[in-house]
Amino acid sequence: MSRRKRPLAEIEILPNDIQTKIISWAAKISIKGLRNVMLSSPTLAEAAADPQVYKNINLYILIVYPLTPLRSYRELMEHCLAAGNLQTHYIHGIKNISITTTSV
Repeated sequence: MSRRKRPLAEIEILPNDIQTKIISWAAKISIKGLRNVMLSSPTLAEAAADPQVYKNINLYILIVYPLTPLRSYRELMEHCLAAGNLQTHYIHGIKNISITTTSV
């Protein structure tokens, strides 16, 4: 049984740099929304794997619970740190302070 191709969404027809900019704006609003965009289409997931998107991801939930990245979100945190996401640097600093104070 062959799988029928679904028609492309209008955003998938746009140039890759425009897709990345739109996805970057979505990432500023919600990490959950970004995840949904990435799951919706391989084309959009590819456009979302851009440093500009990682730089703009809203990591508010991880700021509220800064030790969560110790157990999960490691790959995301690495990409965000490399892209210069300020929230990631804050979380990384809190994590380092926590590890330093618990090991003393």
